[in-house]
Amino acid sequence: MHRSRIGIVLIDHAEQHDAALAFWSGVTGVAPTRDEDGPYTAIGTIGSLNLEVQRLGRGTPARIHLDIETDDLPAEIDRLTGLCGTVVERKQEFSIMQDPGGWSSVWFRCRRGSASSARRRPGPEPEVAPSPGLRISPS
Repeated sequence: MHRSRIGIVLIDHAEQHDAALAFWSGVTGVAPTRDEDGPYTAIGTIGSLNLEVQRLGRGTPARIHLDIETDDLPAEIDRLTGLCGTVVERKQEFSIMQDPGGWSSVWFRCRRGSASSARRRPGPEPEVAPSPGLRISPS
């Protein structure tokens, strides 16, 4: 059985990115740690979840989305489409899905030592919850 877990909560902004980053950094009380190679800035953790602010392109509406890790991306996408999810975009390392109400999330293949895992999650990989469902436990 494959495993999946919510790994990152991203607060996405285009035009007001710097102001939003200052706000959320103040909320968490954590100094921002910018990703030198991309649009991400880490601003702390919530339990085992990373909280990040992502810079978007001009004209893109502000939003919050989840990055959800899985150790078997094709199997998880098959499971989600069986639950009436829709594939918006499918790539080798990630897929963008929409739930039946239209809310989007990014599902990505997690691998120990990958650039995204190292950037987004320093330290040892936490345990992931077994599918067929994600569980969020209180801190």
